[in-house]
Amino acid sequence: WTNTAAIVAEAHDANDRSRLLLIALGAFSALLVVITALLVALRLSRRIERVAVAVGHLADGDLDARVEDRHADEIGSIARSVNAMAERMRDLLDVERNHGAQLQQTIEAVEGFADRVAAGDLTARLEVDSGTLAGLAANLNRMVAGLSEISVEVQQGSYELSSSAAQILQTVSRYQSSSTEQAASVSQTSVT
Repeated sequence: WTNTAAIVAEAHDANDRSRLLLIALGAFSALLVVITALLVALRLSRRIERVAVAVGHLADGDLDARVEDRHADEIGSIARSVNAMAERMRDLLDVERNHGAQLQQTIEAVEGFADRVAAGDLTARLEVDSGTLAGLAANLNRMVAGLSEISVEVQQGSYELSSSAAQILQTVSRYQSSSTEQAASVSQTSVT
């Protein structure tokens, strides 16, 4: 029995050592899983933080802010979308600036046109390339052309009125001269 008892004791010891080894391996594996999870979480949180920082810069008006993330996962997809949004915002801002500059040029052209017309230059014409104000420019040009025609008609009417007044003055002068002659003749006849 001693032999059997020794074998049983040795089997228990081996079993205890195996159990301890399994517990140690399990604890080590759990620790390894926890460390790996922490590293993955830290890496993901850094990537998410970079996206959040870039979005914050965009919100503050820095349209040059971009996210450097070339991964093919969801965070990488969000980063690419943020970058695309920033590009689109930059393009829209450039378009708005160009429209603003064109509008300013058009306003200056209209002001110059209005100044010339107000100074009496009815030959002034407004040149506007295109857009909403092109219709306004065409209407203003037609208005000034109409004013120019009216001005010509008024000048012609004034000339005709001046000519008629001169004719009336000549006629009145002839009648006056004739009346003066008749009065002199009547005076002479009455003296004799």
